Amino acid sequence: MRDKTKSKKTEYWRNIIAECENSHMKKKDWMELHSINPKSYYRWHKYFKTPDNNSNGNMGSGFGELLPVPPVQNKIGSSAVIHIGNAEIMINDSISEDLLEKVIRAASNV
Repeated sequence: MRDKTKSKKTEYWRNIIAECENSHMKKKDWMELHSINPKSYYRWHKYFKTPDNNSNGNMGSGFGELLPVPPVQNKIGSSAVIHIGNAEIMINDSISEDLLEKVIRAASNV
């Protein structure tokens, strides 16, 4: 019986985190709007980032996953290439600071 309760709670928080991430709102504002305790939210967020508790490879819908990509023969136009494991992220001069920050943040969570 305890496993069913934990499973329901886990699924509940997986959905809460996905909804918050998909809302495109600031987390703090979304949690306030939905009466979510920030300490609980971040505790569960950390729980799902632990590989042992993350059975499906990501934290549920709304969370990205970097996958290896086949090598590109022509890298002309790339100002920098970031290598993470087998993945490559090619960045050119026209990337905005905001997008670059999001890419780096996403890559650091892998």
